[in-house]
Amino acid sequence: MKMPIPLKLYKKIYKTVPRLTVDAIIKASDGILLARREFEPHKGCWNFPGGIVYYGETLEHAVKRKCLDEVGLKVKIKKFLGVYEFPLKYTFGHVITHVFLVEPIGGKIKNAKFFKKIPRNIYPGQRTIIKRFVK
Repeated sequence: MKMPIPLKLYKKIYKTVPRLTVDAIIKASDGILLARREFEPHKGCWNFPGGIVYYGETLEHAVKRKCLDEVGLKVKIKKFLGVYEFPLKYTFGHVITHVFLVEPIGGKIKNAKFFKKIPRNIYPGQRTIIKRFVK
């Protein structure tokens, strides 16, 4: 997926203001669905489908967009679970994410897999989200 603004400008902006993001938790009998990060920071680590909320976009639309873009699934939102602020040491800038429990309603899983145990190479901070929000 192409970024809506150049990376240099993106980094400049997010060194001065918080970054609003969403994360989607998709649970099944096979575990929790995680995707491989395609971008830095922590490229190659496992994380929830999610990312930046675009200007003018609702949180709900961002969750649905990111699930379709990142893991190939159309989803419906079951529940808003809460807010998590990533410590600055985990990423560049101040990240505030909104965590949603979602249910797949279509599509085919791509670039992701289910985990019953938290993988070692999970994106920092996501481990805390699992402990806080996943029952």
